[in-house]
Amino acid sequence: MNEDEARKFVEKYFSYVDGKQMEQLMELFAEDGKIDFHGRVKQGKQAIREFLWPAIMSWREMKHTITKLTVSGNEINIELITSGVDPSGKPVKRDEKEYFKVENEKIKDLKLSKRGP
Repeated sequence: MNEDEARKFVEKYFSYVDGKQMEQLMELFAEDGKIDFHGRVKQGKQAIREFLWPAIMSWREMKHTITKLTVSGNEINIELITSGVDPSGKPVKRDEKEYFKVENEKIKDLKLSKRGP
């Protein structure tokens, strides 16, 4: 995967997350895909869906802005700013890092880690 393909892939991923488009988002995951969300690990599409649905839907507003993207083979590392309004109504803006491993145009592994408040 080259940098342009990787950028298009992660931009599509975040457009689905920000738009709360769960069905389209889940189509990006491999059947046996895995997500590590700040240390909480879920594997398999159904487990990922059950975990992500309340996490995404509870935010009043969410926007992800990619600030750095690097690609090595089928692995994508990004730095981004997540901003929006959390479930309590509090405005949020934080730096994060995400790692994607993509196989056959599907997310096989996704790791998220927070870098700032």
